[in-house]
Amino acid sequence: MLSKLSFAVINAEELKAVVGQFVETCIKVLTADNIADDHGESIGEALASLHFIRPHILGRFQSALHKAILQHLTNEEACRILPDLLELLSGISNGYTKNAVKIILKQQEEIRAAYVEQAEKARTELKELYDQLDSLVTIRTRELSEANRKLAEEIKKHEQAELALKESEGRYRTLAESAPDFIFIIDSNDVVEYVNQHAAELFQCQPEDLIGRKHIELFGKSTFDLHKKFLQKVLNDEQSFHDQDWAELHNGERIFLDTRLAPIKENGVVRAVLGIARDLTQQKLVEQRIADQERKYHTLFDTIHNAILLIDNGIVVDCNRSSEDFFGKPQQKILGETFVKLLKKRPVRDKQFVHKMNGQIEQCLKGKVQHFEVDYSRTDGEVLHFEIGLTRFPEGNEWRVLAVVRNITPYKRALKALQTSELRFKDIISRSIDGYYFVDVNYRLQRLNRSGQQILTYTKEEINSLFASKANDKRARDLQRLLKIAMSGKSLSWEEYKFIDKYGKTRWIVLNARRVYDGGQVTGVEGFIKDITDRKKADAELVKSEARYRALFENTPYDVFGLTTDRRFIKVNQNFINRWGRFEGKKLEALRPKTLARLISDLCMDVQKKGVSVESSYRYNSKEKYFRVIVAPNLTVKKRIIGYAGLIIDVTDSYNALQEKRKFAEALIRTSEDEQRRISREIHDSLGQMLFALQVELSSVKSNFCDNSQNV
Repeated sequence: MLSKLSFAVINAEELKAVVGQFVETCIKVLTADNIADDHGESIGEALASLHFIRPHILGRFQSALHKAILQHLTNEEACRILPDLLELLSGISNGYTKNAVKIILKQQEEIRAAYVEQAEKARTELKELYDQLDSLVTIRTRELSEANRKLAEEIKKHEQAELALKESEGRYRTLAESAPDFIFIIDSNDVVEYVNQHAAELFQCQPEDLIGRKHIELFGKSTFDLHKKFLQKVLNDEQSFHDQDWAELHNGERIFLDTRLAPIKENGVVRAVLGIARDLTQQKLVEQRIADQERKYHTLFDTIHNAILLIDNGIVVDCNRSSEDFFGKPQQKILGETFVKLLKKRPVRDKQFVHKMNGQIEQCLKGKVQHFEVDYSRTDGEVLHFEIGLTRFPEGNEWRVLAVVRNITPYKRALKALQTSELRFKDIISRSIDGYYFVDVNYRLQRLNRSGQQILTYTKEEINSLFASKANDKRARDLQRLLKIAMSGKSLSWEEYKFIDKYGKTRWIVLNARRVYDGGQVTGVEGFIKDITDRKKADAELVKSEARYRALFENTPYDVFGLTTDRRFIKVNQNFINRWGRFEGKKLEALRPKTLARLISDLCMDVQKKGVSVESSYRYNSKEKYFRVIVAPNLTVKKRIIGYAGLIIDVTDSYNALQEKRKFAEALIRTSEDEQRRISREIHDSLGQMLFALQVELSSVKSNFCDNSQNV
């Protein structure tokens, strides 16, 4: 155990085990009957042999040994054995010191011998190393020279590579800037690092304006969310990505982009995404138009009213739904049947018809479009009239025939009805009270009905002769100008024309004209003429009457106005404008004062078939103004009201004069009454005095009479 621990590293557990063994040994020594002097030294020598027991921890070891021994003894045993224990511990110190010195001297000798041996060996190895170093220096010098040469070559190659890289970078930038595609680089933080000029033009700015901006600032919300998912997929999967879809820019514009995304790595880590997008908007629109045209073609093919047949080597290989109605057969029975057999009138063989139809197909395959008509007898017995057009079209390296069958049965029936109608039209034209004419492209009159001759007073031949002799006359040129306008395609609607009739009288007519076609060609101009000579005279009289009315309207000293049935001013004279303002075209409610507007409106409601009038007043500039309003209806021949005419007469002066006269009369009456009262008062006063005096006299007479009677 001691020899094993001598080569161990000290730790608490091993120290505890060693102490335990020494405790047992020491207890045995102390409890023996005879304790030899060298027992403690033997134990100290054993301790000195332990490499982990050093002099500076020997005291700690002895103290621990002392406590451990005493812990195993009773107090009596401890008191009895304590002197022996101290002697034992002293012997341990002496033995440890002696043996430790021996061990140290032996170790020093061994170390010195080993050092001498190692020094000699090191001297030998050093000489060998010097030799190896000289050889190594020579070799390394040659290697360094070679390495320097290679390094110079590598530096040269590196410089060339950098130059090539710059040239490549220049070519790349030139290619990127001149490419018709949108080229951009977006880092992992969704920030734009690079865009080419073409991509910047898409956002209507310069490339430097986009660098450093967020991707979300350039596209709409829905497009940004989709692009962000694509970019994140490239950053996470470290693989290229391709997509074609519509993209919405931040300004709302939508474009169709073919986008390819590729990761950009640095030191094995994806730091950005390189994108190349191509604007396929026009191509997509063209594809959509082609698809629309294709759908329209199929829709037209299936829904067109005409029958359409595709013929290959004389056999029907395809047809639309209308073919079933045309031929009275289901589509399955039409397909696979020869075109000639499909059109035959009867099931019997008709060589002439077959030869003719085969000839039409051969001419069509040679490039000549064929048009012809055939009569077709349906299985139900109905006879139809077909117009057939044959044209060729390429399919692969061969020509196919496209047959368009149009049912012209209604047209044929309508043509027959038109011929009947034409006869009726000619009869109507001949009986019309208006004149009918037809002029050919050489401006010669070809048709003129009886009413036209009566209106113009000339026959057709006389008119052609007259205009031929007076071709340079102004009226003839004016008429020819009107006919040229109609011949060019612009219809005329009742143009007026003045001429001298056969009897030397001035006459007026109105004429209309339209271009006439026959078989797609312009054949001339036709139209009607009316005699308006009497109307012209009436118009002249009306103009004179209008002039007289206008003179009266403008020169009357009153305010004159005209109203429509919805109470809107249509005409006012200058006096009205000077007093009330310009009201033509305005509503009656706009007139001020409102009292006058309401008064005129009430009169318009009261008026029936004759005029009504009313007087009123309004205050103007602190003065009272008096006026009379007269409103009369504008009646048609059938006594229907079509408007109103009115007068506003200022009667302020007349009213004031009448008031003055009234005041004068009232003053005169008051004076007369005062005079009458004065006279009455004077008469009353003088008559009273006379009556009183008379009464006094009567009383005196009566008294005297009574006295006389008594005396008698």
